Amino acid sequence: MIPLGCIAKDTITGFQGVVVGHTEWLWGCVLLGLLSPTLQEGKPTDVQWFDQARVEVVEAESGKARVETKDPSGGPQAGPQPPSIRP
Repeated sequence: MIPLGCIAKDTITGFQGVVVGHTEWLWGCVLLGLLSPTLQEGKPTDVQWFDQARVEVVEAESGKARVETKDPSGGPQAGPQPPSIRP
């Protein structure tokens, strides 16, 4: 499995970005969400989803892309909590 936080590329389209999501479907499909570091009109682009079989790692996790929240278990919280970026 390709880990979250690494830089990966879709081998068919050439789209490259940070792996920010992973989904596994009942029918066996595994998709990876890639977020491009480039901006479009000053805003981040949408996450693009690709089948894991056509994605390859370009650069292993550097730690820069990993985001940690105060409560990694999720669930209801007292209010919006801004994420803290790990150095």
